[in-house]
Amino acid sequence: MHRVWGIMISALLGLGLVVASALVHRRARRLSTLLSLIAIAIALWGSVSIGSLTAVCELCLVAAAFSLLSSVVALRRMVFLAAATPHTSVFSTALAVSLLGSGAPALPAMFLASLSLAFLALALARRLGMDVATGIVVSISAVGTIFALQYLASIGVSISSLVVGEAPKRIELSPIAVAAGLLTLCYVPLALPKHLLISVDEDLAKLAGIRVLLHDAALASLLALVGVATVTSVGFVAQHVLMLVPPAIANALCGSCREGVSTSLVASIASAATGALISIELGVAPAGGVGATLLAYYVASEIVSRVGRRG
Repeated sequence: MHRVWGIMISALLGLGLVVASALVHRRARRLSTLLSLIAIAIALWGSVSIGSLTAVCELCLVAAAFSLLSSVVALRRMVFLAAATPHTSVFSTALAVSLLGSGAPALPAMFLASLSLAFLALALARRLGMDVATGIVVSISAVGTIFALQYLASIGVSISSLVVGEAPKRIELSPIAVAAGLLTLCYVPLALPKHLLISVDEDLAKLAGIRVLLHDAALASLLALVGVATVTSVGFVAQHVLMLVPPAIANALCGSCREGVSTSLVASIASAATGALISIELGVAPAGGVGATLLAYYVASEIVSRVGRRG
């Protein structure tokens, strides 16, 4: 039985690499979409067969939300701020649990703490620049995380889920994660043209009637919400990969904003479905399976992109 699953996982991973390679050609767009759907369907079927549909659905939802947000932050040249989101998420979660416990009252506190740090970074960026402001916020989060995690460990609370995520069969489809994913899926397609204009010329965007500060606040709010909603399921280490790698894949393969968003979304969901199945079968943290698959997609996209340029 294990040999059969091993063969299936290997074939699925190979199929995922074909998906990443096919995305480089516009004429193969339909083929790449079909292969992506096949990869996702096989992973979902495999997860149902071994009783972990919840895990793969949660991971696909998380991957979709992060890929959409990562497209916007890459467009706005806020990648450094996006990279800070996992740090603020784990700090906010650890702080809220330390003060309020792990019950429902801690959830608003997690979000407000993470949102406050995101707003602090945006406010400081107006005077110091985004890189310096984000560095300050990351430093605050890192120091606070050390003390908060140390306190949680001292009272016997397990902190492994915050770092590497939950085990596959312990992942639950949380309502806050569903809400965060749906809000992201609604906001990004509608606001993407406005963020594109802001990235080109902020003053021109203001003259066109776009409320730049409002969209900055909406983006920071979604980053904070998605971050705290998913940190316990995938871990803050995997959040870095899910946030930073999809734009790199899109940058290697695509020539337009719309193509980049769709490419990063397809690659993220396919990697989540494939990585979830790998992690379930091997008994490792889903963060490792998803992250390794997504990185494999990136390597394939770079190789195919370089070969295409030479050819």
